[in-house]
Amino acid sequence: MKRVFSGFLAIVMCLVLISSAGVTFADAASKPVVGNPITYTDKNIDHQAVWHSVYFGSYPQTDSDGVNMEPIKWRVLQVNGNDAFLISDQILDCQPYHKEAVETTWANCYIREWLNKYFYSRAFTDAEKAAIITTTVKNKDAGGNTKDSVYLLSEDEAVFDYSSNSGKNPVYGFDYDTYTATRTARPTSYARAKGVRAYGDYGEALWYLRTYAFSDNKPYAYATYRDGRTFGYPDFDIERGIRPVLHLDLSSSVWKYAGLVTSEEVNNVLVEDVDLYFADTILPQGVFKITSTSGKTVSLYKNTSTKKSYTPPSTVVIANKTYKVTGIYQSAFSDSKATKVTLGKNIKKLDSWAFQGSKVKTVVVKSKKLTAKTVKRCLQNSKVKTIKVYVGTKKQNKTYLKKYKKIFTKKNAGKKVTVKIGK
Repeated sequence: MKRVFSGFLAIVMCLVLISSAGVTFADAASKPVVGNPITYTDKNIDHQAVWHSVYFGSYPQTDSDGVNMEPIKWRVLQVNGNDAFLISDQILDCQPYHKEAVETTWANCYIREWLNKYFYSRAFTDAEKAAIITTTVKNKDAGGNTKDSVYLLSEDEAVFDYSSNSGKNPVYGFDYDTYTATRTARPTSYARAKGVRAYGDYGEALWYLRTYAFSDNKPYAYATYRDGRTFGYPDFDIERGIRPVLHLDLSSSVWKYAGLVTSEEVNNVLVEDVDLYFADTILPQGVFKITSTSGKTVSLYKNTSTKKSYTPPSTVVIANKTYKVTGIYQSAFSDSKATKVTLGKNIKKLDSWAFQGSKVKTVVVKSKKLTAKTVKRCLQNSKVKTIKVYVGTKKQNKTYLKKYKKIFTKKNAGKKVTVKIGK
């Protein structure tokens, strides 16, 4: 947690010192790439998120009578190949967790049956049903795991602790703060008519999670409150908002890209007004932070790969824009299994203590852009023993070997290492 908060303090200082242009997404719809959420800090130092979204299925929304069907907009929580994990952008309906205030489990509760029978049948055509990936849903209650087409988030999935991330828990765009706009949602007119109560100036409302507990002879169903808090409610049989989740096969043709949405929309801050300087997003190759919106550059913030040999990608796609990976953040390899790291041609900066807390012993440098200033203290508190230079031809390798021997010194880089030609 210390690293996270120090990171945000750094953001504040950078924003004071550096004026960065806002990012617009006018070209996003023309070249849609469905990707993972982007998290960032707004001018009030609140943590926010941007999600890709898609249209898939249909359900009553603006029609409070529930007659007219409209396309459902979903936020993309995570992409893994052609598997997109989705949550409805708005609260779609109002149902009780269970019909009676009696002990049950997710496997046996009413809302699970309603989602996989009534909602599933009404919201999706046969072709759309075929594009839904049946999911083994992991539950901590006595009912055990279930196989569902449609379900609800658990509390663990809705509350993400960045400091404990080892690559096993995905970032869905939800912030770890107790109060956060990343977990707030508005009900549709239809959901309001069904009984969802909206609060405040912007109409946020409470929505159910699937997490269940039984304590002091009372059943508790967890939910997300209108201000982003999550906690258990003993009034088990009360109707509350429903935000379904499901896994969509992106290789199908039954969905349509719906652009980007931001958690700040609840406060009327639209995507085109978001400044993504120092935003971060988790990708299959790792967690990356945007370091320049105009120059389209990012740095590796955390390596989440389980491989012992790791090479940061030369470029990544974030919010439908291609960014060059040009830097490595402090402690980017802490808690990772990597013992060998290869730095590509685009890398030009290694932060102080870049390899701190890691198992990395060998660093292969293919970049010609490193200087004494941009590698200063990068090996401090690390286990790195060898720097291998492999930038191109034999002549180039010899030239850069001389250069890098002068900058990867104990005095400058923070540790005595062997610098030689190799790959």
